[in-house]
Amino acid sequence: MKRRDLEQDIQAAFDGEPVDAAALRKALLEDPAALDAWCDHALLDAELRRHSRGRLKVPGTVPAQEEVARRVRRRRQVMLSWMSAAALVLLTAALLGMIWISRTESGARIAVSPGSILRGTDAVNPGAMEPDRTMTLEQGVAELVLPSGVKAVIEGPARFRLTDKDRLDLDGGHSWFLVPPGAEGFAVTTPRFEVVDLGTEFGIDLREDLPGSVHVLTGKVEARATTGRREILPLAANQAARLDPTGRWIPLPRASRDFRSSLPPAIPVFHLSFDWTAEGALEVRGDALGIAEARPVLRGSASVQTVPGVIGQALEFDGSGTWIESDWPGISGTAPRTVSLWARLPAGRRVATAPPFALWGNPVTGWNRKFKFAPVTLTNGRTVLRASFGDYFADGSRDIADGQWHHLALVYRGNDESGAPRLEFYIDGVPDPATSSGEALDILTDTERGTAPGLSIGRYELPAPGRNPFLTGAIDELRVHSGALDPAEIRALAERR
Repeated sequence: MKRRDLEQDIQAAFDGEPVDAAALRKALLEDPAALDAWCDHALLDAELRRHSRGRLKVPGTVPAQEEVARRVRRRRQVMLSWMSAAALVLLTAALLGMIWISRTESGARIAVSPGSILRGTDAVNPGAMEPDRTMTLEQGVAELVLPSGVKAVIEGPARFRLTDKDRLDLDGGHSWFLVPPGAEGFAVTTPRFEVVDLGTEFGIDLREDLPGSVHVLTGKVEARATTGRREILPLAANQAARLDPTGRWIPLPRASRDFRSSLPPAIPVFHLSFDWTAEGALEVRGDALGIAEARPVLRGSASVQTVPGVIGQALEFDGSGTWIESDWPGISGTAPRTVSLWARLPAGRRVATAPPFALWGNPVTGWNRKFKFAPVTLTNGRTVLRASFGDYFADGSRDIADGQWHHLALVYRGNDESGAPRLEFYIDGVPDPATSSGEALDILTDTERGTAPGLSIGRYELPAPGRNPFLTGAIDELRVHSGALDPAEIRALAERR
C-alpha cells in the first residue's frame, strides 16, 4: 500500500468512514512504518478530543506534535521496535474505542485439511483465529500456529478457543502440540484437567468414549486434574497417564506415538483392499488413527478364496465358518464416518443374522455402543443394507442380493438433537431410502480396549442358536473414512474401477 493511500485510510478509519479493513490490517501487521503512522494518528486524535472538550492536558503526557518528532528520532536511531508499537496500538485503540488490532488474533493462523468442517472462522479472514472465539471442528483435521510459535494439530470432532497467546481451551478431539524454546508455560485447558508445558512435544486424547489422557513425546509437562482429587502429575518423555473419574492420574505403560503432526491430504481413511502382501498378510492402507495396529487376520476354517474383484483381488466367503478380525479399534463416539465397499451377494439367498461388512465397538445388548454395516433379509424377502448401533437400527430399501457387484456406502453424520443418528445409505452412488427401528438411546460407539473388539468382517456378533452367523458373498475395497463424505464423493468411489 502506498504511503499516501495508507495515511488516507488511517484517517478515514479514525473519522468513521468506509475503509478496506482487510488491506489496512495487512499493512499494519507487515509494515512497522504503518504502525508508527497509526500511533501518530491515535495520539493526535486523543489530544484533539481532549482539547475539544476543554480538558486540561494530563500531567506527564506528551503533546502530539512532540511525540511525532520523538518518533522520527527513534526511527532514525532504530530504538522503537515493532512490538512496542504494536503494544501502543492496543492501548490507544482500546482507550479510544476505535479499530482494535489484537496481536493474539493477528499472530494466530489456522488451516484445515480437505474435507474438514470447521465452524466459527472469521468470515473476512478465514485463516486467522480470533481470540475468545470458539471454533468447532465437526470433522477432519485443523492445524493451528499460535502467536508464541506453538503448533497444534487437532483431529475432530473438537471445540477449541484461544483465550490468550499462551493458553488454549480444548474440548474433545485427538491433538498434538509442539512447543518451541521460549514458549514454555503454554497451557491447554480441558473440561477435567489442564496440561502446562515445560518445553516439550505432547499429545492429548479427548475422544468422547475414552478417558482423557496425556502423552509426552519429548520434554516434560505437568498434568493438573481440575475435578475430584485434583491430582498434579509431572510427566517426562515417553510417559503417559489417563485421568479416572475421581480426579486421579493412572499411569499408562508408555506414551502413544499415534498423534498426527501435520495436515493429511484428505479425510483420514482405513483401507482394506483384500489384496495380499508378499508376506501373506491382507494389505491395509491409509492414515486413520490406529492404523499401525490394524492387522486383519482370518479366523475359523479356511473356507474363503481369493477371486477377481472390482479392483485387484476380492475375498469370497462361503458362509461355513470364516471371518476376519483386526486390532484396528474403529472410529469412536459420535464422530462422523463413512463406510464403503464393493459386495456381491448370491441371488435370492436369505441373510438371517446380519453378518457384518464392517463391525466394531461394544456389542453388549441393551445399549447402543457398537457400529455395524451389514446385509439382512427382511420379512418381505428383500436383502437390504442395515446400520446397527445395538438397540437401534436402520434398514435400506433396495434389494442387493442379485449376484452382481454393487458399491455400498453408509454415511453417519453424528446424532441429531433427539439423539437419533443421521444416516444415509447409497447403492452404486445413488441414495437408498431407509427406515429405522428401536430406541435411539445414548448412541455412542465404544472403542475402549478391553471392552470393545476391533474391526471384524463376516461373522454376526450375537447369533441366535441354530442360525448361521457367517457371511456368504464376495467383498472388495473396504474403506472407513474418518468423516462424512458428500454425495459427489460417494459417486466418485462408486465410479472408481
